[in-house]
Amino acid sequence: MTLTNATITGGGIGIGIFGVSGVTVSNTTISGGGNSGLAIWGGTHGVIIDHVSVTTAPYANHVSYFIIRDDSCANRPTDIVVSNSDFHGGSQSVGWFGLEAKCAQNLTILNNSFEGGQVLVSLPDSNNVLIKGNSFSLPNTGAYWGVEIAHANDVVVDGNTFTGNSSQYAAAVEQNSGSLRATFRNNIVRSVYVGFDNPTSVFTFSGNSFSNVSCQTASNGNCIAPPATGSGGLHG
Repeated sequence: MTLTNATITGGGIGIGIFGVSGVTVSNTTISGGGNSGLAIWGGTHGVIIDHVSVTTAPYANHVSYFIIRDDSCANRPTDIVVSNSDFHGGSQSVGWFGLEAKCAQNLTILNNSFEGGQVLVSLPDSNNVLIKGNSFSLPNTGAYWGVEIAHANDVVVDGNTFTGNSSQYAAAVEQNSGSLRATFRNNIVRSVYVGFDNPTSVFTFSGNSFSNVSCQTASNGNCIAPPATGSGGLHG
């Protein structure tokens, strides 16, 4: 099934995909809704979201503009690609998470732009995730975490750009809840307080570039030395 060249305005959830396979949504604009612009639920497999723009309505109250989830992880959404799209979540009171992927498996987030809300991409209980070539905006009154890796394993954050405002605390990546085997490589981090917060001992860190950053790596916001594989963040 393919939905393309659509414009969806207002209402609640813009597009909901429930327990089906092989869906493509492309060249579509979703705006002005009071709930998530896109929602992909458990039992859904093989979905492509490409060249889609989502803007949350200014009257929304702490919504995630894109959700991928199965609350129990018993029927994980799998093999989902989100690419070449723009996501705008509004202020912290309007947006909550941007793209919230709970219990996803084999998720690719490629060449998108994210802004607004509090956390731009959150990955609770998700595994095998590639986040590559995206732009994350962390302005003074906007999101404070670019990517949250929460009880998620084998997440690769590669070749993204994180741009903030150094007058507030923000982290390009925040890891918590026992996540394992994260990779943070070849990213550009500008004017963000922390590059990667709370790395574990099983962690790859290399090839990153930092400017106007207080800590390349930190533990709960307190600076710690970066791993030896990425000393200075400039080589691997």
